[in-house]
Amino acid sequence: MTNTAGKMTDLPLIPTLYPTEEQFQDPLSYLSQQDVLLAGTQFGMIKLVPPKSFNPPLAIDKDNFNFNVRLQRLNQLNLLNRCRQSFIVQLTNFNIMMFDDNHDGSKGIREPMINVLSIGRKSSTIPIFLYDLFIKILEQLVSYDSTRLITDSQDLLKLKILWKDLTDSYKYQGHVATEDLKGIFENYLSHYFEEYTKLLNMVPHSPKSVFSNDLLYKEQYPHSLLNDDTTDDEDDDDDYEECPYCQAIILQGAIDFLTSIFKCECCKRFFHQSCVQKAKYTMFKKKTSTNRWICNNCILGNGFYGFQMGSKQYILQNFINECEEDTSKSIDQLEKEFWEKVNDNSISNNPSSLIMYGADIHNSEQISGFPLSNHALEKGSSKYVSHPMNLVNLPNALGSLLPLLSNKTISGMTIPWIYVGSTFSTFCWHMEDQYTLSANYQHEGASKIWYSIPASSCEPFQKLLHSMTPDLFIKQQDLIHQLVSLVSPYDLPKSINCYKAIQNPNEYIITFPKCFHSGFNTGYNLNEAVNFTTPFWLPFGVEAVDDYKLTQRKCAFDVNELLLNLIKYMNKKGGNKQDISHVLITSCITYLRSLVFREKSLLKELRVSLPENWFTPLIKMENELVDGYEDENEDEEYIYCSHCKAICSFAFVLRFEKDKTPNRKRRRLGKMAIKQWNELSDNELDSRRILCLEDYKLQWGKTEGEEEDGNRQIDEIYVIRDLDRILKDLDSAMK
Repeated sequence: MTNTAGKMTDLPLIPTLYPTEEQFQDPLSYLSQQDVLLAGTQFGMIKLVPPKSFNPPLAIDKDNFNFNVRLQRLNQLNLLNRCRQSFIVQLTNFNIMMFDDNHDGSKGIREPMINVLSIGRKSSTIPIFLYDLFIKILEQLVSYDSTRLITDSQDLLKLKILWKDLTDSYKYQGHVATEDLKGIFENYLSHYFEEYTKLLNMVPHSPKSVFSNDLLYKEQYPHSLLNDDTTDDEDDDDDYEECPYCQAIILQGAIDFLTSIFKCECCKRFFHQSCVQKAKYTMFKKKTSTNRWICNNCILGNGFYGFQMGSKQYILQNFINECEEDTSKSIDQLEKEFWEKVNDNSISNNPSSLIMYGADIHNSEQISGFPLSNHALEKGSSKYVSHPMNLVNLPNALGSLLPLLSNKTISGMTIPWIYVGSTFSTFCWHMEDQYTLSANYQHEGASKIWYSIPASSCEPFQKLLHSMTPDLFIKQQDLIHQLVSLVSPYDLPKSINCYKAIQNPNEYIITFPKCFHSGFNTGYNLNEAVNFTTPFWLPFGVEAVDDYKLTQRKCAFDVNELLLNLIKYMNKKGGNKQDISHVLITSCITYLRSLVFREKSLLKELRVSLPENWFTPLIKMENELVDGYEDENEDEEYIYCSHCKAICSFAFVLRFEKDKTPNRKRRRLGKMAIKQWNELSDNELDSRRILCLEDYKLQWGKTEGEEEDGNRQIDEIYVIRDLDRILKDLDSAMK
């Protein structure tokens, strides 16, 4: 990817639609009209300009509305920049340990690239980024032999085909001498490469890849390698820490603290020396002679990145006063400047690139810029309280499917969030949770710039991101859902459709299912956003369930529950009250029927048909439904599979893993709250795991070397819903 700031070309604008008063009163029907739906599908987003009569007053008290801001360092949000900068930190940490450096370990590495002369072009240089070269080498080696990687750097330097392929890969930038690439590898990467590939070869997986998560210890609260130094010691005053390997408490006042405890000088975590030395894939098991030590995650990189929160809480009016706006610059000039800051590939932290954003503002009480019934209302504003385009009401508007979730409230989806922008504050590329639609309304302020990639280009866009940083998407499988990564829309290939919008006060941006979108603010503004669903969203909601399994991301709500409730509603009302097409209903019934039959088949197989040498023959079947599952009113509504993180809609297995707390007394768990089920399953040291039936069969069904004395743990199956009754409901809905 190249820095295209300075040669930007216009992107096509999304359509702007002007609904009538009548259409605006029934927004979900309007959005479901064929012409509107086609436009939303083609462009990913549309802009709605309300009728002139719709102009709600801002119902927020600016002198009393307070919030915290997140701090955004723009050039670290550039996906490739962040990997390049993190890699320099990884190399620095490695050098400290490898060479016992009693200094910063930089070995002369100050920037993420080395400039080399371009062959045949006088005074012309080409930047060779260390991260890019390292990943290119690994990818080429995997393509040559995916079973075992070369680990000796001298052998690597003799591999002619590799260096020819590497030299050819830089031709789009200019002509690079092979000897220059070899020199950079030998001077900066060779030692790191040898230790890195030795660890990769130890992992028994095949085929090999550029990284394996087996090399990292699991972190409950991950540390970012790019955190400012000022924030690293914020928790150093704690009296205790948990060892990341065994999760046992480490008391800092213990007598043997200095001799038996390792402290990573990068992330500041404490480890038992014995745990470090027993860990299979630890790169450095001893401290340096100068008593320094750095953990695996800080040398190999965990890929984590998150926004830091500002220490100051702002009152809205004070925030507005601090947001100095340069009104002399046009939107085009601001856009060019924004992407120049994002694409700045230097490591030095430019203060002007640290931006404040009051994002995702919400609490337990309703917060909205729209007039609400429990607020003091201005004259003439009462008509907006119940209007369906008041974003408090939109998730439950006529035709929405979210009310079928038994009145569950989902913060950020069914409850609007507020966003207070400043110049260049940004929202990174993402899709809405479970591919739902979203509505974003601007109450006041400067323009917000949007970019959209429609569902038709979703797959090639994701492939592009993976190809840019392949190791990062192994370390952070759900990266596209983390809202921390930018790629300039002007750097995308023509095969990926990308569009632009400029949103101003009293305008809505509607994103359609599976639309990637991002953008930034050109000054202070105040926006509000919420998610909603329509019948045409249903196939996308079902698709999201399978997609989320691939990245082990939890769903915010159970699509299967929504579909089951839809069928119950139709049977109860005796007709199609949700204005859903017969074709769509038929496909929903077919989908549910296949799910239920699959679960019934798995249950039967587990109870009767499994070979004795595969599953334990002592599987206990719970004939009663888990008490209170469908009626519990708590923060955690669903039971999640420990492996794929999918919601267990129909049944699950409580699996007792071998060699983890084997002597723990088993107790009946049917009366546990859902939150307790999930907590025990997430505890790495607990012997119990919750698994969906599919994962239980495919991943953990095999038992080897089990004792034959009958004292082993007994796995338990819990059935959540009456599957036979569901099939009867589906049959009724088809009539």
